[in-house]
Amino acid sequence: MLSGTFAMSSAPCAPDATSTPDHPVFIAASEVQRRVALSLSTIHRYVANGCFPAPLKLGPRRSAWLEGEVIAWQLDVIAGRPPAPGTYIKKPANDACET
Repeated sequence: MLSGTFAMSSAPCAPDATSTPDHPVFIAASEVQRRVALSLSTIHRYVANGCFPAPLKLGPRRSAWLEGEVIAWQLDVIAGRPPAPGTYIKKPANDACET
């Protein structure tokens, strides 16, 4: 059973949905898809391979992601991109997290 308070956001930039450690914001699959520009099947494959945060089970038929974990994943993706056009250094092959 969950204790404490939490917010559920399905709309982008909801003014009252500010994710903090004391007040986590849960986001639905459709919002995760919109934010990371990946299909739900790709998101679930990444979760299975340990390449994307796993959703939390909120009830028998409801799961959601923590907004902060999705944002952290996005920042990791950004940090791993090439620094500038033409300066790309090829990464080692790892098909587990490739689309």
